[in-house]
Amino acid sequence: MWLISTPKELHKWIKIMLDAYHLNKEETDLREARQMADPIVIQRLFILKDTIEQEYMPKGTTEKSETEDDSKQ
Repeated sequence: MWLISTPKELHKWIKIMLDAYHLNKEETDLREARQMADPIVIQRLFILKDTIEQEYMPKGTTEKSETEDDSKQ
């Protein structure tokens, strides 16, 4: 099975996952937050998000794309 996506779309979904992780981490105790996702996976998502921002997205696009995506919904 192959996953095909643009850097912009992949960045959007990684950000959604990390935001959900942080939201649940703040609203629940530590044990429940650990059950949501393995810390190694979260760390790798952060690294992948940073790599996409640095290598595949023009400077200033990350902030702009988030507001564009919000206005479309």
